[in-house]
Amino acid sequence: MKYTVSSNEVKFLEFFTQSLLQAQCFYQMIVGVAGHESFTIIVRGAADDVKVYQQEVSYKDNPVSNAIQSVFETGKSAVVSATQNEQAFQILAFAFPQLHEKGFVLFDSKGYSEVFSQDTITFLQNKAYSVGNLKGLLMSTFESYQSQINRMRRDAADFFFQSQGDKPECDEATAQLQEMQNILAVVKESRRKLYTLFDNISVGLCSIDPSLVIVNVNRYFARAIAGKDVKDLVGQSLSPYVNISQHMATISEVFASGEGRTTVVDEMGGHGSNRTFSVELFPISENDAIIEVGLLFKDITELMKTQKTFRDFQKFTQNKFKNLDSLQKEYSLLSEKYKALYSRYVSATKEFQEMSKRHQLLGVKYEQAVGLIEKGEQGKLMVEKLAEQKKRRELVLLLSRQKEMVENLLIERADVAKSFGEGYQRYLHQISLYLNRVDNMVSKSGLSSAQLEEVQEMTVEVRQQLERFTQLIAPVFEVVSDLRGKVQSFSRELHEFVQKYSREGAPEEEESSSGEYTYRALAPTQAPREAGSRDGIQMFVLS
Repeated sequence: MKYTVSSNEVKFLEFFTQSLLQAQCFYQMIVGVAGHESFTIIVRGAADDVKVYQQEVSYKDNPVSNAIQSVFETGKSAVVSATQNEQAFQILAFAFPQLHEKGFVLFDSKGYSEVFSQDTITFLQNKAYSVGNLKGLLMSTFESYQSQINRMRRDAADFFFQSQGDKPECDEATAQLQEMQNILAVVKESRRKLYTLFDNISVGLCSIDPSLVIVNVNRYFARAIAGKDVKDLVGQSLSPYVNISQHMATISEVFASGEGRTTVVDEMGGHGSNRTFSVELFPISENDAIIEVGLLFKDITELMKTQKTFRDFQKFTQNKFKNLDSLQKEYSLLSEKYKALYSRYVSATKEFQEMSKRHQLLGVKYEQAVGLIEKGEQGKLMVEKLAEQKKRRELVLLLSRQKEMVENLLIERADVAKSFGEGYQRYLHQISLYLNRVDNMVSKSGLSSAQLEEVQEMTVEVRQQLERFTQLIAPVFEVVSDLRGKVQSFSRELHEFVQKYSREGAPEEEESSSGEYTYRALAPTQAPREAGSRDGIQMFVLS
């Protein structure tokens, strides 16, 4: 008995055949309905060619008839071997109840392989089942558009007969009919683009039924996460590829409430191991009933690594900030030492000024003593004055060396403080640069989760600590700059004083009047007894 189908069913079967042909794992396929003495071929598809036959064929003794009869009698799939032009291949047939209670789908492997593998058989069965479940939705869509087209045709006919040749109204009906056909073409093109996007998007997409069996899956999920082909995943459980034991409650909530959820999965199987994914779950409904749950997988491995690195970095900076607190105390002690050294510096300066006054007074007394010696009087007094002068000179030299030591120590401490400040300035600058990198990566991630909010709060806290320690380090450079200025000023005064003292302490030789002796006031020497006075002191040098 010949079985006929409606035009909408033909459209659905064309869509069904084209969807299975995309698998490219068989040569041709036939969709039909089996009977007791014959079977009806409705659609035949090969490569990109899909034809509608609706042709009744009687059973014969050949592999095709044997496979169809086996499905008709048992309701189970059948695999029959066949040979054509000395080329061996297999014929696969199984029931297609979405079309008819005795509907069947038949494939042959000619040109692809001699036999159908078990994975290929499972894939074709699951694919046919998944696409067949769309029949109700597609048929209702086709019927809706067909009813609109029929209404437009009736309106066009009414306009035609009522107008009795009134061409404008007829043209309006024709335009409306053409508009509906254009809408249908747009719908078909949108459906094609949707399938293309689903299969080529660079995130993992799949849908599962309540028993966690994969119904649909895109190429990215199959290759990048599961490490298999699409045909090997449809109809398989999701558990081997995604560890969802800890997320069963979330999936059940989506099925029960119909509201989307977001979770993070870091235990994956297949090629997704050692990676972390942000998974968005959303319901898929049909006739107001949730039949599947869609899962969208986005790889956030690098973001999670960055978050972990930032947490480690936060612990590191907290320890460094503790060290900064201790260094601040050390800096306070160092400032107190600077104050003590500076007071010593001021005291030494005053002593130098006092020594300068004494030196000038000593020079006057020395000139007086020389005058007395020239007259041959009070020689003993002169010897005492010269000895006192020598002690004063030694004291001046000793004090000069002490002031040099104090100056060197001050300069050294200033360099240490400056190095300390500059080092922590560079360190704080590096922390600021790293925080900018973290903020940039978080802003580019495109995600909104509690982990990202936590990262942002941590960056704000660290930035506040950076600002506080930057303000604490600033006075170090002011103290160093002030101290260096005072040391340089004191060095100039010390240099001028020593130069002045050297000039005053070693005057140039002066020529006396004719017949008088020439002497060096600051250079008495010990002479042999026979060369000087009976006391052995030679006080003058002849010119």
